[in-house]
Amino acid sequence: MRYIGNKTKLLRFIGGVLRRRGIRDGVAVDPFSGTASVARELKRLGFRVVAADLMEYAHVLAKAYVEATSVSADLHDRIRHLNSLPPQPGFLTENFSAPARMYF
Repeated sequence: MRYIGNKTKLLRFIGGVLRRRGIRDGVAVDPFSGTASVARELKRLGFRVVAADLMEYAHVLAKAYVEATSVSADLHDRIRHLNSLPPQPGFLTENFSAPARMYF
């Protein structure tokens, strides 16, 4: 999910700053995690990440992208099944796809 204010385009810059300063691991805190893009990238880089946000969607995304450490075979099967279903446009398509994009 993308929305105004996301930091996805800053990830390369953030990683570059960390490399130039020799910061390779440790604990990183993302207090306004939103879509968890920064927290997710820091986790990928080997940091232990603490992510927080007041929004419920942010909490769910952080749990999925940052807290979770593995995906079960059952979940893989469910995802495979959902991916095999034909597209069925609905609320998300109508409200979060171009040209009708709505932002928070």
